[in-house]
Amino acid sequence: MTWNQAREINQSGLADFVSHTDGMHYQAAEQLSPPYTYPVITTRQFLTEFNRPETNSEYERRIRLDIITSRLRFQQHGFRVPSILCWPYGEWNRSAKQIAEQTGFTHFLLYDTHPVF
Repeated sequence: MTWNQAREINQSGLADFVSHTDGMHYQAAEQLSPPYTYPVITTRQFLTEFNRPETNSEYERRIRLDIITSRLRFQQHGFRVPSILCWPYGEWNRSAKQIAEQTGFTHFLLYDTHPVF
């Protein structure tokens, strides 16, 4: 969907748009050769260029930047800045939720299912 198509739907008043982050739609792991990967919003990524996982500060900075960017994109395209965040893969953790609340989100959509590996 293009921003113009989204704008047309938004102007119809028939739908409301919420954030789904800017670029957190992938899986990652803290280890170089992991048996499993997890939603990147819930885990520190392995930084191959430094041969180590992100620090907590790096993780939090990445999450904060992505969530702020998501809100700004709505504003730049003439949309009301959303207060609802739909977590990618329906997954979240306390750090991500705290950052989202600090940046203006008040409501959250998630899945209430057990993880599948």
